Amino acid sequence: DPQGLKDYVMLLSLESTAVSRIRLMVLGFGGVGKSTFCHGITRQEDELAHFHASLIPLVEWDTTMIVEWAQRLGAPWAFKVASILEKNKVTGRDLETLISVRNSNEDDTSSSYYPSKVLEDMMEDTLRETPAVQTFARAIGSLMRKGYFSTVGAVKVEGTVSLQKGQRECSLVDFAGQMEYLVSHQLLLSSMYTICMILQP
Repeated sequence: DPQGLKDYVMLLSLESTAVSRIRLMVLGFGGVGKSTFCHGITRQEDELAHFHASLIPLVEWDTTMIVEWAQRLGAPWAFKVASILEKNKVTGRDLETLISVRNSNEDDTSSSYYPSKVLEDMMEDTLRETPAVQTFARAIGSLMRKGYFSTVGAVKVEGTVSLQKGQRECSLVDFAGQMEYLVSHQLLLSSMYTICMILQP
């Protein structure tokens, strides 16, 4: 019915509203730079110097960067562990002393990461006998193996991007790139969102 379609389009135009907030969903495989893109584009101009300085090899990370990494782990104990790392002034060069590496067997190249005595002694009594220390050791091992922070699940990025001279505001959601998350990501997406796919150059 052409007239019915015309009336429907007219109705849509009459009910239209200005969009002032946009949510950008950032997807892509692991290690291509999604989190770097998200955190870079949401930085204020006076923060860019510090952000550029953060793009350095892991062994050159200072205590502030290690603490920020620990806080972003997203676990219930993350901020407590970050506080302990800050208290002990842990840097990127110290990370290898916090874990022990054990191969499953001689023919298996995969390794398991365990807390070293240094890490166990560093932890408070409330954490020492909990799975948190083991989980944190694995997180350190993963960080050292990859050399960058791995996003877990989907994380709303702090800060926004101003568009059209402040008339619109764009917030970002950073999706993990590990294969195990690719199936579940679609459950968090809808036609209402704009998707940004990050590809490795």
